[in-house]
Amino acid sequence: MGNAYLHPTKSLGPLDSYINTDRLPTFQADNGKYWCSVPHLSGKNNIEVESPIIEEWCKFKVLYASEGKILLQDKQGMYLSRINWGGVGGIDSIMASKAEPDMFCEFEVFIDSGHCLESPAVLVR
Repeated sequence: MGNAYLHPTKSLGPLDSYINTDRLPTFQADNGKYWCSVPHLSGKNNIEVESPIIEEWCKFKVLYASEGKILLQDKQGMYLSRINWGGVGGIDSIMASKAEPDMFCEFEVFIDSGHCLESPAVLVR
């Protein structure tokens, strides 16, 4: 994915100031808790809405992927990716699991009332 360092032509709202910089935003879900990269027995980190406070594991690097889409990296530099457990009808989760991004690492960004939405989270800082 050689385009990870390109700049978006379309505004990504509050995320614009974080794209391809060392500034690390946090994401807050509708339950008030923050996304965190939590170690898992598999060696990959689960992305869980777990922390009521902002911790180091709750900050993510934001890179531009393609029009209206971004890539996210956790503190260890691993890309967040949608992982399917069980095939069709299985459970999808988000994990910090890939050293190199692919299409499952791209998150589409939506802007609503000045907030940046990446279902199910809202950018807050």
